[in-house]
Amino acid sequence: MSIEKFIEDVFKSWDQEPAAAKTEELKAIVISPKSQDYKALSESTKTSEFGEYTLNPKALGLDLESLQIFIPDLSQFNGKPLYEVMIYVMDIYSGKYHLPGIEYWKWLHENPGKSPAHLKDGKSYFFPGSILCRPKDRWGVPYSFWRIGRFVRIARQLRLNWDQDCRVVLLEKL
Repeated sequence: MSIEKFIEDVFKSWDQEPAAAKTEELKAIVISPKSQDYKALSESTKTSEFGEYTLNPKALGLDLESLQIFIPDLSQFNGKPLYEVMIYVMDIYSGKYHLPGIEYWKWLHENPGKSPAHLKDGKSYFFPGSILCRPKDRWGVPYSFWRIGRFVRIARQLRLNWDQDCRVVLLEKL
């Protein structure tokens, strides 16, 4: 399945409306996550952005099955807005690790049997290499959690708070 089709399916599953996310309304933007203004995006309400999603050019084409994941301790951000977490992750980890985004989110959902076992503990695992703006909503970071034998696809708005169950997935550089 293409990334575009995956995003279309995700939006439809969230909104339960046939016209919630038509392929022609989706717009992929290939951009370095480090160049994003997460604070400004957390405040954006431009309806022209709905259906946009970003892809990290450095994460596209990675062998997602073979790379080891790294989960940094970000507990110091509990209760703070997600955009602050994203700024910190970009500043501290973007040079040392790959920043997986929608492509890794998609891979997890298509390959639950190959997914790392420790991502199946019920915690929320965020993929900082991408953000998306779903119809009728604001910019958010994609994440998944394991529930009843499958990964649940969701995104948290950048303006909402980080909590004790939140984790960021980074991939080791070889």
